[in-house]
Amino acid sequence: MDGAAAGVTDSGILAVVEDHMRAFNAGDIDGVMAGFADDAVFATGEHLVVGHRGISAMFRDALKNLSPSLELRAAVVQGDVVACELSEQLTVQGSAFEFALAAFYTVRRGQIVRVKVYREGSAEPPAAGGGFPP
Repeated sequence: MDGAAAGVTDSGILAVVEDHMRAFNAGDIDGVMAGFADDAVFATGEHLVVGHRGISAMFRDALKNLSPSLELRAAVVQGDVVACELSEQLTVQGSAFEFALAAFYTVRRGQIVRVKVYREGSAEPPAAGGGFPP
C-alpha cells in the first residue's frame, strides 16, 4: 500500500520529507528522527543503516561533526516516493564543501521507511573519515 492509498496525499508525502529537511538543517536530531519508521532503511553508495537506533546514531554523529545543511532544489512525488534534487553544504575540519545529491525517500503512513542517497563524486566527504547522509 502506498502513502496515497493510506490516505496521505502527494503534498502530505512531500511535507514529511520537507519536515525532515527542516529538522536536519536546524540540527534537531529529535525532529529528524520523528519522521522515520522504527524499521527504516537508509542507504548511500557506501553505507547501509537499518533501524531507528542506527539511523539516529548516524545522524547524531554527522550533525555534531559536519555542520551540514540541505537545500531542496526540486522534488517529484510518484506514489509513495519523493525524488529530490538537493544541494548539501557541510564543513570538514574547518573547510566548507558543497555536493549535488539525488535522494529518494519512500514514505508510508506518514513516516519515512526508506532513503537512498546518491552523491556527486565520493560518498565520503574529504578528510572526514565517514560518509554523511541527508
